[in-house]
Amino acid sequence: MNDDLLPIGTLTFFVNVPRNDVLTSEEQRYLAEATVSAFRKKLQESEFGNIIVITSVTHRRGCIVISVGLALVIPAVSGIAAGIIQYPKLRTGIIAIAKDINSLKVRLKRWKAEKSVCLMREDLEFEVPINRDSRTSQEDDG
Repeated sequence: MNDDLLPIGTLTFFVNVPRNDVLTSEEQRYLAEATVSAFRKKLQESEFGNIIVITSVTHRRGCIVISVGLALVIPAVSGIAAGIIQYPKLRTGIIAIAKDINSLKVRLKRWKAEKSVCLMREDLEFEVPINRDSRTSQEDDG
């Protein structure tokens, strides 16, 4: 993982696939890419577009379950203070963007109807890392 990124959690979306429909790996990948592309576009258009990045995308069958890993971009010069102060707003904003994807409809050519993409789960949280410079100076003083 890049030192300038702080993982903050995962969003999980799903596409409700008919019970007896067996999708090829290419079809699964297409549905995942369509979902992530829509989320990425909304994220980039938001106020968080320059501070949150997608770090991983996985998908699996069971409907189509798509997990999107997110990380906070840590500005090299200013540290992460601004991100920590704004975390409640950041978390609420990311969830709102993810819920916008609930209106996304995806369709494979062989399907008669479009299928909905829904936010299934989120686990956005992170711990504040210790600032090594301030810890060292406090230890030296005490």
